[in-house]
Amino acid sequence: MSEQPFWDDCLVNEPCCSEFLSIWEKIRDEVFFTIENYPQFFVDYPKYKINLPGSDKRVRMYENDWKVTAWSKFDGQYSEVDRVGKKLGNSVEKLFNRYIKKNIPNTYAIIERYQEQGILANVFVSILSPGSVIHPHQGHLNDYMRCHIGLVCDPGCKITVGDVTRTWEPGKLIAFKDGGPYYHSVKHEGENDRIIFSFDLKLDYLRNGNYILG
Repeated sequence: MSEQPFWDDCLVNEPCCSEFLSIWEKIRDEVFFTIENYPQFFVDYPKYKINLPGSDKRVRMYENDWKVTAWSKFDGQYSEVDRVGKKLGNSVEKLFNRYIKKNIPNTYAIIERYQEQGILANVFVSILSPGSVIHPHQGHLNDYMRCHIGLVCDPGCKITVGDVTRTWEPGKLIAFKDGGPYYHSVKHEGENDRIIFSFDLKLDYLRNGNYILG
């Protein structure tokens, strides 16, 4: 039996996911505050070169406009925090102390607690503009489950994992294994920016808690 592409049904009651979901409107409001007051925190996600599945052709991972800002320390991923910190002339620690912790208190309280427990990493906000395409790819982190909570959604913006396609909904969870076994891609054919809150949970922790199998 092949592995399922999405895991959110298994994770809605996991404590970290449940806490984020319970305050999703506060997370959304803190994102809006950041966008309005610190737009410089949102930087272009790097356009890595990837191989299209079943092809030797290399393309940029995405087309059009994809902006992100990091709300945690990063583990094995491209660090948007480092990039923003360099642009502002601050160290990462100063960046967090001066801006992030102060202005996203509800979200950061949960981030800090679960990151200290070693089960949460790579927290960021992702804004994808209409007309954008993220080509099929697999993330280079095999140890985490990628979790998305919809904040501002458009039914025309869809994610495909394996051969299953879905769309985000406000206050709802989507979860998949970023590092495989399936390729995932996104196509935004809607009219409004799609904004999601993204975080990674360690797969070993989820297996030990019987939230997922495999």
